[in-house]
Amino acid sequence: MNYTELPFYICHCKKLHERKEPLQKELDRVDITNATWILDFDADELPDNYNETILDISLWEDRMQLPMYPSPPRFRTLSKPVASLVMKHRESYRKFLETDSEYALISEDDTIFDDDFSTMFPSIMSDMPSEVDIVHMCAASGLFPSGIVNHQKFYPHPLTRGTGLYLLSRKAAEIMSDGLDRFCGPIDFEINYFVNKYGLHSFWLHPLLAVQGSETIYGSSLEGIR
Repeated sequence: MNYTELPFYICHCKKLHERKEPLQKELDRVDITNATWILDFDADELPDNYNETILDISLWEDRMQLPMYPSPPRFRTLSKPVASLVMKHRESYRKFLETDSEYALISEDDTIFDDDFSTMFPSIMSDMPSEVDIVHMCAASGLFPSGIVNHQKFYPHPLTRGTGLYLLSRKAAEIMSDGLDRFCGPIDFEINYFVNKYGLHSFWLHPLLAVQGSETIYGSSLEGIR
């Protein structure tokens, strides 16, 4: 799998100017020239009644109270920045479906690629299982697979590990593009719901191919407002 030929989408908030130039340098470094920046749906562009026109709180129990959560999230209405990010991911899925590619890469605007990304990606992906819908290539909050085995790179897991960088199949994009027409939770929890409801094949990657800058050089733009 040649990552330079895959559709690549970046969920970016236009006012976060300090993130665009560093990420563009990262893209140049790893020879990604076809990136599409998702600029619509910034938080300050959402209508005041977004909680009525975009969200659907009636979905909360079905989508957010999954049996694998030891402590299910308590109900809250999403803030505009968190709702904005869901809509940007959804838009990346919709743009992906306009292509004829079977897979796409989805990124957020704080992604920092591994120093050896260019050589690691093709080496790792040569071992990709035959049935894959999502591969989480970046990790938030130190989330790593349990029981790491030498030479094993793909670990089945029903939950996200952040949404900094992930590979997505056309099948998953179709399901989530439709299903996120209305939503109630943050993008990582929504992805968890669709993976579990539709039996999507989801994997955590080890070693990682990227880290999230919001946990290293940036502060999170969603801090305290999830």
